[in-house]
Amino acid sequence: MDGETRDTAQDAPDKVSPEQLIGYLRKAHFDGTRGRRGYHQGEVNAFLLRLAEAVEEGEPLAGLVRRHKLTQVRLEHGYEIKEVDDFLAAVVDLDPHAHARPSLRRSGLVTKLFG
Repeated sequence: MDGETRDTAQDAPDKVSPEQLIGYLRKAHFDGTRGRRGYHQGEVNAFLLRLAEAVEEGEPLAGLVRRHKLTQVRLEHGYEIKEVDDFLAAVVDLDPHAHARPSLRRSGLVTKLFG
């Protein structure tokens, strides 16, 4: 090391840069459902794009996620509800624009989802 102290997203395992989080949101993939309940795929995809826009604008994500209610479908193609809910919880935990950062050590979910 050159003696300089650096505080970047790469140095702290519980932080990600806005660019990294946008990448996670754009590359998200969930198992599909058919014949059982799941979240409407188009609605989930549109919401993930909205969250990516919010990150780009520096807007905290917790309120957006908390207020948004995803539509459940049964006879249409959907996404696994638990997978989507877990992903959104992890995204809120990783939000670089959050006012108060929760502990990311609570369940290992962040590591499971994002490596």
